[in-house]
Amino acid sequence: MRKSRPDNSNFFGEEKAIEAPPSRTRLKKEDRARQKTGERLTRLSDRQLEQIELPEEIREALLFARRITSHGAKKREIKHIGSLLRHIDIAPIQKAIDHISQHPDKKPVEKSWNRLKSQEE
Repeated sequence: MRKSRPDNSNFFGEEKAIEAPPSRTRLKKEDRARQKTGERLTRLSDRQLEQIELPEEIREALLFARRITSHGAKKREIKHIGSLLRHIDIAPIQKAIDHISQHPDKKPVEKSWNRLKSQEE
């Protein structure tokens, strides 16, 4: 006579879908995206940077990264900024950067030239 195994499928109550942890590849891609966002933030002017709402710690790290001239040190600081960005949602920041890059501030000379040109017409 065979012993049948007990049915443990419902041992813990309802079966819950167990999410697999994110893969290392996905985590690395997300880290690179954060670093790229941090690098783009360092390229913005002070005026443009003021338009984006950022925690003070990240803002200070960005200002510090701008002053660095050594390539290796700047790369390390951008990685540090990426790690700081890990704790906040970067989607609104990326959206703001995209908006700023699509609508850059015109220089005052261009504005006055455009104004003169429109008056002549």
